[in-house]
Amino acid sequence: MKNRIDVNKFRRSNSFYPRISCLATVKSFDLQSIRKRYLESKKRGQKSGSVERRKVGLGGLVSFNLNNGSLQDVNLLTKIKEPRGIDFLNSSTALSSENVVYVQNKNKTYKIENEWFSYIHTTKFNPFDERKILIASSGFDLIFEYDFITQSKTFEWCAWENGLQQTIDPLSGEKVFLTREPAEKELLMKKNYSSKLIQNPRRESLPTAMRAAFINSVAYHPNDENKILATLFHKGQVIEIDRRSGQFEIVIDQLSHPHGGAFVKDQYVATSTASGEVFIEDSSEKKIFDFRALAGKPQELSRQSWLQNTLFLSKKLMIVIDSNRTQFHIIDLHSELIDSIRYNENWAVQDIIQTSDQANHQWIKALT
Repeated sequence: MKNRIDVNKFRRSNSFYPRISCLATVKSFDLQSIRKRYLESKKRGQKSGSVERRKVGLGGLVSFNLNNGSLQDVNLLTKIKEPRGIDFLNSSTALSSENVVYVQNKNKTYKIENEWFSYIHTTKFNPFDERKILIASSGFDLIFEYDFITQSKTFEWCAWENGLQQTIDPLSGEKVFLTREPAEKELLMKKNYSSKLIQNPRRESLPTAMRAAFINSVAYHPNDENKILATLFHKGQVIEIDRRSGQFEIVIDQLSHPHGGAFVKDQYVATSTASGEVFIEDSSEKKIFDFRALAGKPQELSRQSWLQNTLFLSKKLMIVIDSNRTQFHIIDLHSELIDSIRYNENWAVQDIIQTSDQANHQWIKALT
């Protein structure tokens, strides 16, 4: 059963939640340029994104508190290349910067690198083994797991090698098959299929619109260590991958440029970014929380939605990043309450996590 819920009808309040301490990755401090590129990509069709590799920009990590209807104690901790993924578990914090992942654990900072890391979008700690971390290398449709202490790879999954190989050349409209294997390139040529071989990832790249799946977020299934959830931006899906076989099944479908697919408190969740919705599904019901009627968007974006991601603090409380309104929406799903807190209009906020007031951020400042 599908149940659509208009959050614009929720009652406004700023007293239903406690003070929330957060860290946010800000991909860029020039949100206006990103909006311009996005609107231009929409004119080309449904498959959004750049058609050529763009220069990596400078972003940063910001700490703040959400409290009593306002953004408080804002502190820019560091400026680094396009940070997106951030996670916190017990004594460890992870942060991605374009093609590198940093992990701080017990006052030591680890740096994880791989030639196939490109436009890393998320990092997630393994709830079954705190030494391991999951990484979405969105630039090449790849998922990695690493033991960050030994800096050794423990798992790899490539969309191109598991049924998600076909893309569309955004300039010609031609179907193209992506591969990392020269032998497969030759086989595709013999079948008269257009293909693109990525053999040297340090020198070659795929623009956003050319990626097959665009895996922009990954997460562990908290109840099954053999399952990984991946969000496919171009496909509009959240899939559940079996680590042992590499096979996957679709668990949420019909999303528009989604982010943040996960399993939270016995429910699958995802943010349908371009449709302005948050999906929450279990075996009996699909709830769609609709943000489109909320006020506060610039005129040029009046028909566009961009909910970047959602942080679930509990089964009933969530924070939604609204990039077109530059607001954090705090939602009580059970009592149908909402508070919208505006943030800096130049911030392209990518993700947020909840942290402790006592969290040590000195190591982050050292990454400048």
